[in-house]
Amino acid sequence: MVKQFWRWLIRLIQPILPPFLKQKRHRRVKRQRLSDADYQQLFGQLLTGVSQGWNSEEVFQHLGHRMNDRYFKAWLREYGKQLRKLPEADHQLASQLVRLSCWD
Repeated sequence: MVKQFWRWLIRLIQPILPPFLKQKRHRRVKRQRLSDADYQQLFGQLLTGVSQGWNSEEVFQHLGHRMNDRYFKAWLREYGKQLRKLPEADHQLASQLVRLSCWD
């Protein structure tokens, strides 16, 4: 109820406010798709950092805006599919992925 009143009040007074006091709308930033090699490098650096003991803050800092990058997420899904098709398991990569999934 209070939120609704607050929004109504803001909409009411916003047209008369000076420009520097008006709320700015956030524009959506269009993410540029990286090449597969660039995504693989980003992911490799991430795994290296996790194996060196990065915490969640360091992981988020490394990934930056790529954390919500739909192209990176699609690349990760495809990369996972390719890994499952390999005849021999890569135990080092598997252990790094387990560490990544369990970081605090």
